[in-house]
Amino acid sequence: MVSSHAKGPLMFQAVRGETPAPFPTPSPSATFDPNVITPGPLGFAAILVVAAAAVLIAVDMMRRVRRVRYREESREQIRLELEAQAAAAAAAGDAASEDAAALSASDEHDEGSGEEGNEGAERDR
Repeated sequence: MVSSHAKGPLMFQAVRGETPAPFPTPSPSATFDPNVITPGPLGFAAILVVAAAAVLIAVDMMRRVRRVRYREESREQIRLELEAQAAAAAAAGDAASEDAAALSASDEHDEGSGEEGNEGAERDR
């Protein structure tokens, strides 16, 4: 085992309650006051640019999400209008088919009389 100093291995020192000798730090201690060190104007500008970019990206994202939502709402409204028009056309088609049946019945009646059909044709000219 590795011993930190002459009193014995590190594990036995801990069991006996002795504090092992500290290992030397690989770098020299700081000779400056860490409270004086600041990022400076360049660091402030960098943070300001990052914050502005984040705000612009968030605004752009909200605009795109809003646009997608509006498009979906308008597509849904158009779909409902087309369904309503199709239903109205189907209802009108049913009414038109009833009118066509009535018209064909009246045409058959006109053809049976002979002269009345010709007079109607002459009037139409």
